[in-house]
Amino acid sequence: MDMKSNKGLYKGRFQTDYDEVRGYLRNYPNVSIHKGYFPDSAGFLNGAKFSFANIDVDLYRGTKDSLEFLYPRIAGGG
Repeated sequence: MDMKSNKGLYKGRFQTDYDEVRGYLRNYPNVSIHKGYFPDSAGFLNGAKFSFANIDVDLYRGTKDSLEFLYPRIAGGG
């Protein structure tokens, strides 16, 4: 791929349909999907503690927001 062009990158390339994702994951009872931008969509996690968190983000702002939200909720030793 030519590194000087954005030939393979365009707005909406990694966008998907919410209902399609929900349907794909419907057989996994421990998975919950919350539409929206993180952490705005994470209100249901208030008061929760984590021993492990995996974040899959691509941009600085998403990484920063995720870490600021999750770090204070990591359990001791997590």
